Amino acid sequence: MSQRCAILVSGYGSGATSGRNLGSPGYSYDFVVKLFEPLFRQCGEFQLVDAPESELGERIAAARRNGLEPLFLCFRGLHDVVAAEGAPTIVVPAWEFPDVPDHAFDGNWRNDWVRVANESARVIVHGEFTREAFARCGVRSPISVVPVPTPTEYFGVAEWEPQEQVRIERPAIVLGGNSPTASVRIDSAADRALAAAPASPRRDLRALIRSLLRQAYTRIARPLLPHWLDRGLTEGGSTALRELFSNGIIENDTASAIDLSGVVYTSIFNPRDGRKNWDDLLTAFLIGLRDRSDATLVLKLIGRDRRRANEILARYRGLNLSHRCRLVIVTDYLSDDEMLELTRGSTYYVTSTRAEGNCLPLMNYLAAGRPSISPSHTAIGDYFSNRMGFVVESHAEPCAWPHDTRLRSRTTWHRLVWPSLVEAFRESYRVARFDRARMRAMAAAAREMSWDRHHPTRVLPHLAAALAQTVPAPAFEPRRAAA
Repeated sequence: MSQRCAILVSGYGSGATSGRNLGSPGYSYDFVVKLFEPLFRQCGEFQLVDAPESELGERIAAARRNGLEPLFLCFRGLHDVVAAEGAPTIVVPAWEFPDVPDHAFDGNWRNDWVRVANESARVIVHGEFTREAFARCGVRSPISVVPVPTPTEYFGVAEWEPQEQVRIERPAIVLGGNSPTASVRIDSAADRALAAAPASPRRDLRALIRSLLRQAYTRIARPLLPHWLDRGLTEGGSTALRELFSNGIIENDTASAIDLSGVVYTSIFNPRDGRKNWDDLLTAFLIGLRDRSDATLVLKLIGRDRRRANEILARYRGLNLSHRCRLVIVTDYLSDDEMLELTRGSTYYVTSTRAEGNCLPLMNYLAAGRPSISPSHTAIGDYFSNRMGFVVESHAEPCAWPHDTRLRSRTTWHRLVWPSLVEAFRESYRVARFDRARMRAMAAAAREMSWDRHHPTRVLPHLAAALAQTVPAPAFEPRRAAA
């Protein structure tokens, strides 16, 4: 075919795909761009536009000088979209809520996502949940569903075996098993705060002060405040306390490598993302499998800074739970190959998230034949069911859009039913240990769904159709990938 389309693409330019600025606003969009890049190259001449605000005009003009029809795809939240002049703009948002912002606020007209979408040539979303949300709120521009492709390497990960042992040469914080901190029993709250880490008095003082501040706010100030103000102060105060106490790293048992064996649960998330709901995950695992010495929960935190683990560690110590199961916290950046090794060493992927626009790690692990523990709400409900794991019950509750500084409850996310999560841990452990047939059936269902929905060869026709319907005739066909 004649390669007549210049596909200009922009994300947030965070550098996250190279391990930089992980956890920064919009960083996950850049991973999605990277996953789509090989498919874009089969559809036309791909160009990544790092700074669309200043570069886009010249890129469009240069494409036309070279006889190419330019098409601009903006992988950003719609409040950050840059529109092309002189070329069709396709917006590609990820969205995890049933209600889409339909009015301007905070002095930014682009916060009216409906208006931005209707001023675009096309909207590409990654699943039916988001398409229905946009259509329901009044978006009239064409909406195409193009799932995010999963890297082909995950489809090649070997089936999990009970005797699997994997070692990754990266340091990790390890709690439980032979860790003496896992069996400490302390009675009073004051003693617990002071004895959580006898090796670090400064840390003890920080933990005590933070605990006293939170108790004072909860018992004295909160009852006197309206809900909207309490919510703003709570979220802002949590951030302030985290920053105030983040200069000191909580010392813990640190292993020189990540050793995985037995029944391994893995979760990958940014601990500063309030959707991820890691507290339910932590407590459900420690209580549900506390006596299982061969059960491990790996928390792979997004970002290299070990201080990101401080809040999780403080919460862990405050629980004061004795346990034989292991908790492994990884703060180092892992390469693509190391992430594949982590997948290979895992029995299950687990998430206790409140809302998702994609949940890329869950998609990767399902493609690798790793059954999962997850709710089946928001975008996860497009592809996850109890055929491929253990569905955690959840119910909608009010929340604000994440970019709405007014914190008005205009939409919903999901509150997990905590006992359901505990039971999912216990039943999944039983299946891994004693029901090999069911384990294999769930793994096969996960791979089958992932292949049909997220394998690049299945995604390409959807992408090509969306682009062809946007670029002026004559339409084009995607080029075959090189063998």
